Amino acid sequence: MKAIDFVLNKNLEKKAGKYNFSKILAVEIIDEREMNKARSVIDKKFGTEKIFVLSQDDSFNRKILEHKKLDALVLADSKLKRSLRHENSSLNHVICKIAADKKKPIIINLSDILAKKGKERAGILEKLRQNIKLCKKARTKLFVASFAKTEKKLRDAYDIFSLCISLGMPTDMAKSALEKSS
Repeated sequence: MKAIDFVLNKNLEKKAGKYNFSKILAVEIIDEREMNKARSVIDKKFGTEKIFVLSQDDSFNRKILEHKKLDALVLADSKLKRSLRHENSSLNHVICKIAADKKKPIIINLSDILAKKGKERAGILEKLRQNIKLCKKARTKLFVASFAKTEKKLRDAYDIFSLCISLGMPTDMAKSALEKSS
């Protein structure tokens, strides 16, 4: 398996072999709430590095996926509020279809899952299962990345693969979730 991981610390790029990755890439995630600010940051960084934007609300996600210079949308499940009537998983069928049409992958952020415990973690995993079903139905490319800041937060490629399988991904989708195009 030629697995690739994305991290937030440049020093972790050397640890690829230890964690069964063929490559670990340091990236920066754009976390802007306003569309105009996000677009200006994307325009500044275009061509110099990969451009990942942290998901916000549905309208922001829809508009940002339309942007040509975006490389991927990173799901921010820790920002979502639970409701009794509606489970907001930060994705819907419209956003998944736009991502599939524009060939923009959606990335699951493992650091959000690892940072939570108990019921909060169970709620995030529940939303991830829902997102996996949506992406599978819309044929949206789905990746999983650790976005680790320290070596302690890095996870082995086979552990991430096992998590993907247990969340309901078919084997081929779980393999492609780790084999990102660089």
